[in-house]
Amino acid sequence: MSEEFQELLDTMISRIKSLERQVARLHRRKVKKISAVITPFPVSNCIVDKDISGAILKYLFCTSGRITKGMIRISKLKGNATVEIIIANNIGERSKSYIMNKQEIILQPDFDIQVGDRLTIKVFPNAEEDKITEAWASFLWVPNVNESEVKHFLIDELLSNTEAIEK
Repeated sequence: MSEEFQELLDTMISRIKSLERQVARLHRRKVKKISAVITPFPVSNCIVDKDISGAILKYLFCTSGRITKGMIRISKLKGNATVEIIIANNIGERSKSYIMNKQEIILQPDFDIQVGDRLTIKVFPNAEEDKITEAWASFLWVPNVNESEVKHFLIDELLSNTEAIEK
């Protein structure tokens, strides 16, 4: 082999080794990314009438998940009222009842929800002379992870999007 060829070969080998080191360093670096979590879905309704007794909220679930927290507000409640949460499907139903002795109540029913489950919230005044004229219901439903869409962003991509919005 000629001396020039050997020199060229040594230079190429040196460059290849340098590239291999750079690739190895890049491979060792952790990819920095952020996951955006989708918040629970609120299910709510309000009924205003002269005398409310019965269903104040109905909802049909098209994906599985969990009802985690809820709140009921009844205007001008003088006595007690009963709140009933019912989850029904083609197999049967599950329910939980609560007694309200003030205008607002926060509930944590922790019901697992399957596709096709139907939620019904009912309120009843416990005294005949009590009239409910306004009833609010709001519950948080968290879809199962396999039903949720989780977005992954590289930090650089997220920063470039933020800079573009700020301009």
